[in-house]
Amino acid sequence: MHNPVSMPSLNSTSAKASRRRRRRVRVLRAIFKQQLSTRNVLPKVSFGRLVREIIAEYSTEVVNVRDSGMLALQCAAEEHMTEMFSSAARLAHYSNRDTITSADLRFVMSSNGKYITPETAADEEAEEADALNLDRNDVKAEPVYPPSEPAQLV
Repeated sequence: MHNPVSMPSLNSTSAKASRRRRRRVRVLRAIFKQQLSTRNVLPKVSFGRLVREIIAEYSTEVVNVRDSGMLALQCAAEEHMTEMFSSAARLAHYSNRDTITSADLRFVMSSNGKYITPETAADEEAEEADALNLDRNDVKAEPVYPPSEPAQLV
């Protein structure tokens, strides 16, 4: 009886790793393609329906929205959502996770995605001084990060 020569089997872990790698490459290509695109992500008709529903909920009058206004609103909404998800992804990455959770999104929405740095703190204080008609030299921003050298006790 003739025994066929069997091929050496692939290591299951290397096969899984190559599948994961191919999937990751496919996902990264799709993300890159989406980033290069200038099209809107949300369907125009669905977004328009949502806007009309919200307007009807909060307005007692009949409100018509022009196509250019709807397009501007859709672009602004998609930009806001993109920034919100990017901030949530950074937060998940900081927490050593690959997946965005609803807690990440809630945190980003509560903080409006603002990251306080010394420059932004100085800008905000200067804006407050302008609102109060104070001289810019009277307002000094204190750094919100710890100093590089530890404080010396005397």
